[in-house]
Amino acid sequence: MKRRSFLACLIAFLFPRFSEAEVNIDKSNRTPNDRVGSCCWTCLDTMAKHLKLKVRFVPKYSGPAWPGTVDEALQSEGVKYERRYGTDGRKDLAFLKAKTEANLPVMVVLVWWPHCAQNPGTNHAVIVTGFEGGRVSMVDTNTPDKDWTWSEESFTKWWNGWAVCLIP
Repeated sequence: MKRRSFLACLIAFLFPRFSEAEVNIDKSNRTPNDRVGSCCWTCLDTMAKHLKLKVRFVPKYSGPAWPGTVDEALQSEGVKYERRYGTDGRKDLAFLKAKTEANLPVMVVLVWWPHCAQNPGTNHAVIVTGFEGGRVSMVDTNTPDKDWTWSEESFTKWWNGWAVCLIP
């Protein structure tokens, strides 16, 4: 019996399930969103802390953010990044999965987020941290002590296609 347990552990160690990876963002690295409309900036700040980048976005940046303002801020700060706009209706789920498998969190915008205490049911930026068993794991800077999980189907339905990944 011990030999079987050892063998099972060895197989799990040698052949991990990379397709179902999750980025673990320490709670101490999560920048709380305390201003309405600043969720993009707190997400970017959280990701920068997690990736040990020197740049900080909060409190320098605040208020509503759009793809153009985020691109401008990232370029101004000299941050390497990759993004998908989703403006043509396409949603690149493979991009999100590849980045989280590489242990890189990705900021996305959902067109409906029922958990947003500041303004429920509106556009909201969150951080995708992984995919597992048809579920998507996320961090919301409005509730930095919690992790959220949605079905991949619900996530895809409410995601607008915009995604930003900081590159260390």
